[in-house]
Amino acid sequence: MAERIKYQPTPTLSPFSGVWNEEMAKHLLRRSMFGAKKKDIDAFLKLGLTKSIEKLLDDSVQLPSPPVKEYSTANATVPDSTISQGQTWVNDPSTDGSINSLRRASFKKWWMGNMI
Repeated sequence: MAERIKYQPTPTLSPFSGVWNEEMAKHLLRRSMFGAKKKDIDAFLKLGLTKSIEKLLDDSVQLPSPPVKEYSTANATVPDSTISQGQTWVNDPSTDGSINSLRRASFKKWWMGNMI
């Protein structure tokens, strides 16, 4: 029987010890958001560091809908007939390279839309 080893990682990050100011709020938002506006920076500055981090890591925020089939498979070697237009394809594995290429393009459009 193998010996059980309890792994306890050593902390690698030091607690923040600087001053929470506009520069630090900008720095945090540059690394965690896309295109923070002045009003975002001001709002996070007012929240303080701890509340800002809690807000950024809030997992109760509703996730976006998954990407959907918005492409045509007319030129694919195997038609993507199991998924209707407007339905998501994320749980429908495909081994067809043409369909997967269309799905990758669909995913990229979906991802960019979410980032914007």
